[in-house]
Amino acid sequence: MYGKLKKDRYTLLISNVKIKEKRVNNELSVCGCECPECEHFKKLKCSGCSEIKGKVWWVSYINAEVCPIYSCVSDKKKYNNCGECAEIPCKLWKDLKDPSYTQKQHDAGVKTRVENLKRLKEK
Repeated sequence: MYGKLKKDRYTLLISNVKIKEKRVNNELSVCGCECPECEHFKKLKCSGCSEIKGKVWWVSYINAEVCPIYSCVSDKKKYNNCGECAEIPCKLWKDLKDPSYTQKQHDAGVKTRVENLKRLKEK
């Protein structure tokens, strides 16, 4: 029993290290959101949009299995992120507004995400 517990604790530690290593490369989602700023990312409930293939926690609220932006970028257009698309920010970005945000907050978030992707492109 103790041996199994010890092994499980080791596996958990190794898993967390792997998650943290992966996070270094996944600090921005495909739409430019900063993963480390998200409470789900911080609490190890999410390892980043790219890592979980767009199956983010909030998609159940819009009756979807995958984030529509992730699906557009990865499945439809085959881009690495929205920064490669000429339509940024597109109608999909504008329509996917958190209902708890004011329009001003949403627009500011869109602007920040576009800037994040532009900086990524410059690297």
